[in-house]
Amino acid sequence: MGIIYAIGIIVCIVACWLWCKFVMILFGKIYRIINRKKIQEQNNPYIQAQKLKMANDKNYEDYLEWMNKHSYGVPFQKIMTREEFEAENKISSLIS
Repeated sequence: MGIIYAIGIIVCIVACWLWCKFVMILFGKIYRIINRKKIQEQNNPYIQAQKLKMANDKNYEDYLEWMNKHSYGVPFQKIMTREEFEAENKISSLIS
């Protein structure tokens, strides 16, 4: 009789474990389907680079407005990314 109870408990534990795995897989797939666009944007380095460039441009514009408002003198040059710096060098070498 004790063996039947032990087997029953083991079967219940395995069934609970399988149910938990099923629920985790199901909700994981649902989450990925709902947030597919966000996940793709996070994994795409080009989108991330463009977002960083746009944020840098906005921050520099805010800085220029702040400098004009408070009259602190000549503002610093804009911080350029490596790609912007290389493009600027190519343009200047072609001009001269």
